Amino acid sequence: MVQTPRHVRRQSSSSLASTESNSPPEQRRSMPTPSYDDTTPQQPFAWRKLFQRSLILLGGIAIIWVLVFSGWLQVRGIEVRNSNAISNQDMTALFTSYTASNPTEKNLLFLNTDKLSSVIRARYPTVEKVNINRTLWLTLQVSVKEAEVALIWRTGTIDWVLGDDGRILKKNDATNKQLGSVKDTAQLSVKTGDQVVDRQFVKFVRDIYAQATNYGLSVVDTEIVNTTQELTLRLQNGQTIRCDTTQDAKEQLKAVQGTYDTAKRTGKPVTQYIDVRIPGRAFYK
Repeated sequence: MVQTPRHVRRQSSSSLASTESNSPPEQRRSMPTPSYDDTTPQQPFAWRKLFQRSLILLGGIAIIWVLVFSGWLQVRGIEVRNSNAISNQDMTALFTSYTASNPTEKNLLFLNTDKLSSVIRARYPTVEKVNINRTLWLTLQVSVKEAEVALIWRTGTIDWVLGDDGRILKKNDATNKQLGSVKDTAQLSVKTGDQVVDRQFVKFVRDIYAQATNYGLSVVDTEIVNTTQELTLRLQNGQTIRCDTTQDAKEQLKAVQGTYDTAKRTGKPVTQYIDVRIPGRAFYK
């Protein structure tokens, strides 16, 4: 029996190890890897999520129905504040007429308060400002600022109350007897809300009545002859003063007082009138 030398076997073992280490990685022996299925396992139908989403959707629809279509949020009453000429019933009638053309605005949430304020001012010209507030009791609080009572406007046989903005407020009654008066000699017919003069004219006349006694004058009444730029004052002594309403009332009253002083000093008394319409000059007779 032939025996293989030991050195030959060692050489073969070494050769095999060297060959294995020098072989490419893909040729080396590797451990088997487990295979996986990439497909996602089928989940059961999410009935609970569908139910929750359905409840949320139904809740939203219910809220919209309550807010928009149910009528639960419709305006249920109107309260007018700070007005002598407009009652709650008047404002309710106006609101009913307004919402007949704008039905969605019956709802308190959809009410256009700016638009309604404009409608109120158009209906009641003597109202200068309107403030509309919504309340938790589904009502409206309408606060108005009306023109201030200023003078009595006399035309023909009727006396009217004139506001500080120059508009006719209402017919005069016993409560306004202390106001100064202006007579319109043209006797033009007027009605509530008519703009007959401007604010400057009203202020001038009020200043005349307020300051006349400071200069020793007693004004009985005033009247417009041709234009609102000119005003005639009738004094208690029967004499008249002709003024320009576009100028300062105080300066013209000073001129009247100076004219009386000059007339007394020169011995030529005033018998009929004083004209102070031209600044810095005065004429009298």
